[in-house]
Amino acid sequence: MKAIILLTGLAFLQVSCSSTEQKSTAPKKNYAKQIKIMKRTLNKQASLVKQLKEENEKLQLQMMGKNSLMDTDETIETTKTSVEENRLFSSFLSAHNSRRFRESNRAFDMMEKSFPQSSLFVEAIYLKGKYSIQQKAYKTALTHMNRIINSYPKYQRAKSAMLAKAIIYRRLNLLSPSKSVLRDLIGKFPKSNEAKKAQSHLALLEKVGEQ
Repeated sequence: MKAIILLTGLAFLQVSCSSTEQKSTAPKKNYAKQIKIMKRTLNKQASLVKQLKEENEKLQLQMMGKNSLMDTDETIETTKTSVEENRLFSSFLSAHNSRRFRESNRAFDMMEKSFPQSSLFVEAIYLKGKYSIQQKAYKTALTHMNRIINSYPKYQRAKSAMLAKAIIYRRLNLLSPSKSVLRDLIGKFPKSNEAKKAQSHLALLEKVGEQ
C-alpha cells in the first residue's frame, strides 16, 4: 500500500514539474517573438528616418534655389543713364511685369540696338532669364544667363547670372556642372552675397552626392 502511495506521489510530482517547465518555456518563446517584432519595427523606423532626411535635404536645396533667385534682385547698378534709356527700360519693365511680351520684346530690341552696354539692358536680359526659369524653359534661361556671364562679366548681374546658372543645372540634375559654376562664382567673387549663397548650395550638393 505504501508503495502504491509513493508511486502515485512521484507521478504527481513528475506531472507538476512537466507542467511548470512548459509554463516557464512559454514566456521565453513569447519574449523572443516580441524582440523579433521590435527589431523589425526599429529597422523600418530607421529606414523611414533616413528616407525623410534625404527628402528634407533635397527640399532644402530646392527652396534655396527659389529663395536665391528672389534674393539676388539687388538694386540695379547705378550708372549715368540717358532719359531715353530710362524710358525704354521702364517700358520694357512695365510690359514684362504685365506679361505683355510683344511690347516688352519691342522695348528690349530697341535697348539692344541703342544701348547695348547699358546696365539697364543687362538687367533686362537677367529678368528675361529669370522668367524663363520660372516657366521651366531652362534652355532659354541658360542662353540669357550665359550672355550676361560671357558678354558682361564686370557688371553687377554677372554674379546673379552665375548663381542662376548653377541653379538651372541643379534643376536639370546636372550636379557636376552646377558644382563647377558655384566654385567658379566663389573664386571670382569671394566676398559677395552670391558667393555666400553659392557656398550653401555647394555644401548641400556635396552632401547629396555622398548619399
